[in-house]
Amino acid sequence: NINPTQIEQAIVHLAINACEAMPDGGHLTIKVDRANLSARDMMRLEAHWGNVKKAGSSSYGYAVLSVSDTGRGMTAEEKSRIFEPFFSTKGDRNAGLGLSTVYSIIEHHGGHIAIDSQPGKGSTFKVFLPLAE
Repeated sequence: NINPTQIEQAIVHLAINACEAMPDGGHLTIKVDRANLSARDMMRLEAHWGNVKKAGSSSYGYAVLSVSDTGRGMTAEEKSRIFEPFFSTKGDRNAGLGLSTVYSIIEHHGGHIAIDSQPGKGSTFKVFLPLAE
């Protein structure tokens, strides 16, 4: 049960951010999968990815959208602030609401977002959307 226009908007924002992280080129990978996660899996996910944004869903069956890039990556501090409105890793240019909007959309759909990123090694955003029963 999703709003396809909003999910499309979230995917576009994630893809734009990934492309902007690769000004000299690179690889953008978008995958869709399915996952059944237990409460323990969710705890492991949070421990591994370090920044799982939970929206409170009690469902553990998920559609998983992964958006990965081979860009510059992010520091731990950047990761901790990435969903703040007007925060940007690009200085004064392009500071906007892209990832803040993504978070709001995913939260509205009862989903979670996990980020894996290291400087110089790119980033992966994993969006977990609860499956309809």
